[in-house]
Amino acid sequence: MVEMHLVGVRVELPTNNPIVLLREAEGEHRVLPIFIGAVEATAIAFALQGVVTPRPMTHDLMRDLLTELGFTLDRVTITELREGTFFAELAISGNGKTFAVSSRPSDAIALAAAWHVAVRRGGGARGGGRPRHGRGRGRGGREVPGVSRAGKPRGLRQLTAPRAR
Repeated sequence: MVEMHLVGVRVELPTNNPIVLLREAEGEHRVLPIFIGAVEATAIAFALQGVVTPRPMTHDLMRDLLTELGFTLDRVTITELREGTFFAELAISGNGKTFAVSSRPSDAIALAAAWHVAVRRGGGARGGGRPRHGRGRGRGGREVPGVSRAGKPRGLRQLTAPRAR
């Protein structure tokens, strides 16, 4: 498994598709872009920025529920890429038990951001969104959306929470 840093949530231009960017913590520091929905992008951005909403968002509810039951989120793993879709798994422990729970990557990443928990990429999550043939290149040498040849985000706008008035 490779530890990843959550770079943030961006919007790919000109399509305005939200994308979450994970970067390898060590080694080549390659970027793993994962396209997500707008609502999920907002949830991750809020969690990263510590925005407190009047009512709990789903990741807040899950965190609070697990805490009340005596469980903790130990780690999030982006486990695989299958037919163009990423899959994730939550490692949850408490009360002498450990669970692995399947999750959408966007929900898992929002929880990881809210709990300040490590995100890892498993061996099955390589390909598609991970540059293989040099930075910024994907399968077959195609450009990876939102990633330059130097492995840096490009053509992306950062998604931030609206400012309180």
